[in-house]
Amino acid sequence: MKHVNVIKTFRSYGGPEEGGWYYDSARDVIASATARSEKEVKETVELFTGLHKLGWDPNDCASVKITVTDERPEDKIFERPGYE
Repeated sequence: MKHVNVIKTFRSYGGPEEGGWYYDSARDVIASATARSEKEVKETVELFTGLHKLGWDPNDCASVKITVTDERPEDKIFERPGYE
């Protein structure tokens, strides 16, 4: 069984050093479906791709990705990295 996921990654401002820098601050799972066969995986990826084109706003996050994994997805919040 596979999990087909739509994931948004957000960017945050890290600081003014060297003209400013950004980092990934969070990753939200905005859609997920379970597929029992390769055919279902392909159909689900096509469905999620079509929905992305119809209405998900790419301007409210850094990226939107469709992934296929063996495990259930998790939302994650990343700590602000230090400037080195």
